Amino acid sequence: MVAKTLKEAVTQYRGLQPKFKSLGQTLNQILSELVSLPEYEPAPIVSSRAKTVASFAGKIARKKYDDPCTAMTDLCGARVVAHTMDQVTAVCSFIRDHFEILEDQDVSTRSGPTNFSYRSHHFTVAFRPHSKRTKIFSSLMFNVDIPDTALELEGLCRAEIQVRTFGAHAWAELNHDLTYKSDAATPAQWEREMGAVAASLELVDAAFSRICHGLEEYAHGFTYKSNAAGLAELAPLQQLFLYVNGIELARESPEAKTARAAATDKVETDGYVITLDKNTFVVALRIAKLSNALGEWDQTIKYLSFFRRMIFRHHPTFLCELGIALCGKNAATHTDFNTGLGFLEEAVYTPGQRDIHLRLSLIAALKKKRDVKAAVQLQIAFETSPSDPAVLYEYLQWLVSSKAPLRADEPKVGELEEGADKELKAELQKLKVQGFAQKKEAFDAIIKSLLPTIQAAIQRCGDQISAGVNFPLTHIRRHYFNVIIGRLEHQEEDIAMLLAFCFETRDRAIITTSNDVLVELEKYAVETAQAEPTAFYLQSTLDGASHNPAPDVLSAYLRFLILSKVIRLDALPPKAATTKKEEVANLDPIITPLGPSIKAAIEKCTAIIEAKEELDYVYLRRCFLRVLIGDDAFEEDYKALVGLRKTETIGFLRELLETLEKLAIKKSALDLNIKKVLAALKSN
Repeated sequence: MVAKTLKEAVTQYRGLQPKFKSLGQTLNQILSELVSLPEYEPAPIVSSRAKTVASFAGKIARKKYDDPCTAMTDLCGARVVAHTMDQVTAVCSFIRDHFEILEDQDVSTRSGPTNFSYRSHHFTVAFRPHSKRTKIFSSLMFNVDIPDTALELEGLCRAEIQVRTFGAHAWAELNHDLTYKSDAATPAQWEREMGAVAASLELVDAAFSRICHGLEEYAHGFTYKSNAAGLAELAPLQQLFLYVNGIELARESPEAKTARAAATDKVETDGYVITLDKNTFVVALRIAKLSNALGEWDQTIKYLSFFRRMIFRHHPTFLCELGIALCGKNAATHTDFNTGLGFLEEAVYTPGQRDIHLRLSLIAALKKKRDVKAAVQLQIAFETSPSDPAVLYEYLQWLVSSKAPLRADEPKVGELEEGADKELKAELQKLKVQGFAQKKEAFDAIIKSLLPTIQAAIQRCGDQISAGVNFPLTHIRRHYFNVIIGRLEHQEEDIAMLLAFCFETRDRAIITTSNDVLVELEKYAVETAQAEPTAFYLQSTLDGASHNPAPDVLSAYLRFLILSKVIRLDALPPKAATTKKEEVANLDPIITPLGPSIKAAIEKCTAIIEAKEELDYVYLRRCFLRVLIGDDAFEEDYKALVGLRKTETIGFLRELLETLEKLAIKKSALDLNIKKVLAALKSN
């Protein structure tokens, strides 16, 4: 082949450049669509270009090519500059999955493991045959039309895509202008300086990645919202959905109404015509997440169903939230439940997806269906993120129920029936004892091997509590972990927080969850666990056998037990027998065994008051405890509270006594004491 002259090569490229510009614009649109997806926030920066004629000529002058237009692979180029290495990995995966790869090179490996210099991923790509045939670049989340001008390049229709971090980009830009295009050799001193800068920037990228990974659990976390607060937050989002890209139905022209009948990207809802696009999709996801947290399944289904015919239906968050709603609303035998389960499975197995919370949602649905695949998914989740508190909490419950021996199965040694087969029975009894001991020893060894993981999860729970996320579930999980390994640390704090929360919110689901997991644990012979089948495993936390509890913990415990009784009393049928109501409302089973603990707590309150610390809440607790045991000195406390003029504390005491009043037998000493305090508080 005869080499082309500089003039011939430049003339050829000048004629092709508009087509390369068209190809570059198409690549820019594809990559911009990609990084605008919610999971890429904050969005990487995308740029593209066709090589200028001057740059083309300059490269020919530096390097010898027989046919420059055929030999050069960077006549059209695009670049993605990402914030983190995770974003770099995600973009590279997308490129490999959706383009024909002509070259795939991690340029950072060129310099070897001990040298620091240019870091970037370089791809030479072309459109796949299907894209060329249909003139559409298609992915799960978006489609982009490919113009004829780009396809007219035929064998030259290829481009270079570079993907790197901001740190690597800063170094590359400076190095490219100062050294790569320079005719002079770079002095060793400045080569070393550039290498030092490259090393520092690589450390910065690694640090950013660690920070992002560490903050992920807070990004996925939530803070409890009462139903009223959650609905108040939901209303503005629903309005935003209407306004962000909608028009009032009454203002729609007849022509637009006719066109809408055939359109797939427009829906009518709440008196508006909404254009379904990326903006409305993002708002719909926010509505869905909040609605699912509130158990408002129909709201999630309503807003996400608008997009079930759109390309957004493949987005993993869309699939997960809609799957959660369908599985939450319907029984496990319902067809819609299976549809939701399918959405969750599709979300989990979306290429490149690594959000552990998606898999936990799938596990919850499989458990509801009693599907054995739940254990398989749980094992995968545990192997992926063993110290994640949500994962470990589920894993330990499964481990206990599947591996730990039941206490009821423990053989009783030494009592055998008389008879001719006494020796045989003794031998069988011995085998049972050995088998039970071996199973118990094996399970205890598993828990012992998991001790570092459990301790790491406890630390992560503490971090989440400090950040104010995942309340109150984090307290439940940390408490369970400490019970499993027999530690008393944090238990008083977790119990007090949970019981105060339950009393204030009357959230039955939290009360039930907290109680059930610990009662379930008591069924099994777990060596380290110290759970007891009490209302909330609190009796053993009241400073153990000393029965000398902290006043705030004892008050929280009593409030919880009282609230539990009120809930059961409210749940009785309206025509329930009086004797049944009195049985449920009877406080003697609570007050009598805790009498010494209550008196000890009152003494502690007195000591704190004498030291003049936290007067208002200490008076409140002492008043409450004295009323319970009929100590007439309670008058001193409510009078002191009134004198302090602490409106919030007085209101809390009033609410507390009004709840207690529902259980007090009319005209009893307790009832009269409550009425006396309430009357005094009302008059002041």
